[in-house]
Amino acid sequence: MADSDAVPDAAARNEVAAPEVTSLVWLLRIIIVLHCVIVLAQSAFAGNFLDGQASALRLHQLTGTSVITAISLLQVIVAAICWRRHQQTFWFALSSLVLFGAEMIQIGLGFTGQLPLHVPLGVAIFGVSLVLLFASLRKFDAGNEAPPTTT
Repeated sequence: MADSDAVPDAAARNEVAAPEVTSLVWLLRIIIVLHCVIVLAQSAFAGNFLDGQASALRLHQLTGTSVITAISLLQVIVAAICWRRHQQTFWFALSSLVLFGAEMIQIGLGFTGQLPLHVPLGVAIFGVSLVLLFASLRKFDAGNEAPPTTT
């Protein structure tokens, strides 16, 4: 095969090799999956309470005030570490922090009985959790924090 027929290597084509997914990024993904599952479970607990199972309210309260708070805070910490180590974007860490704040507001709304705000905020929290889950699964290029474009 002649040199002119040779396929240029990735560097010559200005391509960047996909970054290696580190154990820290895998930890973040696992935390986000757990976060989504727990937030989804919250809606089931609330639905059971509305269906007349009074004990479901206590489970809803305990899960929200302890489990979700802990996993959400852990997500913020790991997302911030990933960002600082150039393994995730700044917006991802910031979104995790905003989600944590929304969940703290959610707890307050729930305990004060503000259901017209508590329920839609819960739906939004689940939606943002899913967006973060799907975003965590995409490839991340530390040299380019903008979303990838297709050509």
